[in-house]
This record gives sequence, structure tokens and C-alpha cells, in this order.
Amino acid sequence: MPRLKVAKQILYDFRSEENPERHNFVIIVIDNKIEGNKVEQIIKEKLQPTEGVTSSTRRITRTSNLCRTIEFISYRQRIQDINWQSIYEGKSSRDVNVCERKRKNILENYIDSMASSGKLV
Repeated sequence: MPRLKVAKQILYDFRSEENPERHNFVIIVIDNKIEGNKVEQIIKEKLQPTEGVTSSTRRITRTSNLCRTIEFISYRQRIQDINWQSIYEGKSSRDVNVCERKRKNILENYIDSMASSGKLV
């Protein structure tokens, strides 16, 4: 079966809370391992202060792309001022379906289905 073509990109979402102001981020980096590591480091620097940073990497089904999932809490006050182009030079977009899940396989299945349907091109 031929491999699917998937564009290198970032998908992200965040949920904000008050008292104290904090933002729960989930960021998906679709690229290679080196780029995913680099983006994670830049995120830690640009969105600080952060806490609870976790990440995992896996291959997207039927593609040659890696998918790095990064989750964390940011206490950055002006979240609307984030310049995503300074974090990642490729395409970046907010996707409200990329959110914290109780079970990781639900998010993985979402990314796989988006790739299979051609929506990550």
C-alpha cells in the first residue's frame, strides 16, 4: 500500500482558565524527529513560564511522517501575542479537536484519520 503524503505542520489548541491565569496547551508537530525536538525547545522558551511538559513521538499510520505531541501548562499572560512563525517556519493552525484527551489513542486516531482523508496536506 502506498504511503500517504502529509504536509509538515503544527496543529495546536489551548484551553484557558482564570485565577491563576493559565493555558492548557496541546501541540502536534508533524515533521521529523529532529524538528519535533527543536520545536519543543522553542515552545518551552517562548511560552514560559511553563509546567508539566510531556511529549511523545510516533509515526503517523501509512505515512513517513512523525507526529510529536507536546502537552503543557503555560502561565504566559498575553497568549494572543504568540507569533507561531517564530516557533515553526511551516504551516501552523489552531484545531479545536486537538485537545487534551483522557486516552491518548483518541488523539492518535484523530491524526491518523485526518491523514487518511487528505486533510493534512
